[in-house]
Amino acid sequence: MEADVLNALQSQSAYLPGGRDRDERLLMLIPVPNELQPWTKQNLDLSIKFLLSILSNDSLSGGLVVVIDGQKCSWRMARLVIRHVTALIGESLSNVIVVRPDAFWDKQHVENCAKTQKKGEPITIPKSRLFKHFELSELPEELGGTLAYNHEQWLCNRIRIEEFKKCFDKAINDLENLHVICSTISLSEPMKPIKR
Repeated sequence: MEADVLNALQSQSAYLPGGRDRDERLLMLIPVPNELQPWTKQNLDLSIKFLLSILSNDSLSGGLVVVIDGQKCSWRMARLVIRHVTALIGESLSNVIVVRPDAFWDKQHVENCAKTQKKGEPITIPKSRLFKHFELSELPEELGGTLAYNHEQWLCNRIRIEEFKKCFDKAINDLENLHVICSTISLSEPMKPIKR
């Protein structure tokens, strides 16, 4: 695994906690920090691209539900992340749910909150309403669920998987090269009898 990808994954700018929504679509969580905490678009890009690369075609064809945890950030920052993630994930994106703090809802007008959602628009809700889209057992603890997720353990496991995959690919390549060499030798030279 490349060092910049590893750093991006360690930043936890995007991750797959293992949960699914009520329609069995895979959950990707993107916690957006407040403006004072370090956050880079590059870390988000590298994390999302890596996570998409490790998912099977079946998982991607089923669609992803991205939950953007915008409880600690400004709405301007949340909108920036929404636009960026929507463009980056593209067709694999089924839904975007933005979690906003309760104080955000106190400032909203009723007509803004009651409007119907149009296809492709993000759903903006408080954390307490996530249960409409997810079972509590499918949400990580930071979103009020009961799903235990340890990012450090996931990262250690992922590094081991990447190392195994690299060794596996090298072994397959070596075997294919050996097969080519053996095929070439057997075609060019007749077999000599073994002397006893």
